Amino acid sequence: MDCFSFHSSPVIVSNVMEALVSASTLQFLEISSAIKIQSCFRMFCERRAFLSCVKSIILIQRVFRGYLARNFVERLKGKMFCDYEASVYEYYASRIQACFRGYYVRCYVDNFYARRSYVKQTLKASNEVRMVAAEHLRLQKESDFVHQVDSQYHRYRAATEKLRFLTSTISCDSVYRRPCDVSSAVTVYGTHVENDIRYNSTIADRRELEQSIQKRVLEFSKRRENDAVPPPDPCHARSFTQISSRDSAGFDEKGKGKMYFTVKTGAWNRSNVDGCSLPSIVGPTSVDYVVPPRISPHFCVEDLSTTYDLEKEKLKKIVDAKEMHLMHSGKRFVVTSLGRTS
Repeated sequence: MDCFSFHSSPVIVSNVMEALVSASTLQFLEISSAIKIQSCFRMFCERRAFLSCVKSIILIQRVFRGYLARNFVERLKGKMFCDYEASVYEYYASRIQACFRGYYVRCYVDNFYARRSYVKQTLKASNEVRMVAAEHLRLQKESDFVHQVDSQYHRYRAATEKLRFLTSTISCDSVYRRPCDVSSAVTVYGTHVENDIRYNSTIADRRELEQSIQKRVLEFSKRRENDAVPPPDPCHARSFTQISSRDSAGFDEKGKGKMYFTVKTGAWNRSNVDGCSLPSIVGPTSVDYVVPPRISPHFCVEDLSTTYDLEKEKLKKIVDAKEMHLMHSGKRFVVTSLGRTS
């Protein structure tokens, strides 16, 4: 008995037949699709092989072209090096020829070496003269400097001879204070200003006194020869009063009995003032010199000693330092001197 006997219905048979007919109709489409797929796959494989072959060919060509370019560059470098060597050889050859021609001309045509020796001797003599002139200039500058220093010292000495009134004075701190302490001021020579003023003024006064005494003695010696008048004693302390009273005969009657001093510079002695005043001084030209009252007779002091120690002690405060600071801290003209505390 057949196995399909149970399924031999007409519906099943018709379905099978329809499936066979549809399969036969779709056979060509399936075959064309398979052919298309196979052709695409073969094209892909061939294209991949072709691209790899093209890449290899391009790489080979690139390497070959680089080789050709490197060979060309090497040949070009070799040619340039040969040209450079040729130019160097030509340059030095021309330099050697020029030097030889110059030496030949200097040696046999222009007598250059004789002139060069003459120029060397001339320059040597000129340098010696220049050195001597520089030495003389240095000596002249040194002498000028020494003369300048001496002149400055003489000017300083002449200035200190007239400033004796600045020595041995005390400034009381009140409304105004001196801008500096004269006793502690030091000069460029390393000495104190007050000591220089005292010493130089003493020398000037002594020299002026000696000159005046010599002049007076000479005048009286001449007058003694003419009028037989005894000469004055230069060492006598009252010689100035005697000389002035005897010389008053040549002046008018107004100058009689008045004191005559040849030295008009010096310190005023203000001690022992007992209500007496100095009479008017009459000079050689009969001119009255007004003298302030209550001053003892004016005389020259040869040695002025300071009233305090310049090295160890300072001037003592007269007023309170705090009060002076409050009074003068805002004023410009107040300058704190050495030895004063604000």
